[in-house]
Amino acid sequence: MESRVSQLIAQKIQWLSHHVDVAFPTPESLQGRELYLAAQATKTFTTQISSELLSQASQYPIWLDEVVLVDFHRLTIMFSILQAKAWSQQPEQEKLVIEFLTQIMLDDDYQLYMGFKQGEAVAALIVHKSVATTEDPSEYLLLSDVYLSSGYQVETALPFFASVIDLYQQPNDKKTIIVYPL
Repeated sequence: MESRVSQLIAQKIQWLSHHVDVAFPTPESLQGRELYLAAQATKTFTTQISSELLSQASQYPIWLDEVVLVDFHRLTIMFSILQAKAWSQQPEQEKLVIEFLTQIMLDDDYQLYMGFKQGEAVAALIVHKSVATTEDPSEYLLLSDVYLSSGYQVETALPFFASVIDLYQQPNDKKTIIVYPL
């Protein structure tokens, strides 16, 4: 399972990184990618069966008013700006990361979600659902690039995750393996 998780994370990083592998990328977007990749190198992930995560999440209040799929360009820009706030202590780096992330092209394999509270974007993540393979018959749901304006805490992250998991999971499917950052 660990190699499959590492593979999913590496594929997501490659997918996101390839958006600036173009003929004439801006120097700022390339610098932003380097900052992003450096931050990704320090991330650690854990796994949990979806039914367990949903049960755990139910212990915390739902704090978001709405969770939406990023499905048009303006939301992609909002997503990028929100994600880049992780670099807000260094405004120049934040601008570079925005430049990198605004190159994202929407994709069915890697979907972006945002959470809103009182009309304000306060949460964001990227989701990738992998199907079972002959080597590993499990289905995985990778929740990555999690940004919460209040800071990453279990009591705020799990209800957000549960809202997204509900969008992917079939009613009788409680065995999907959820991969998410610690």
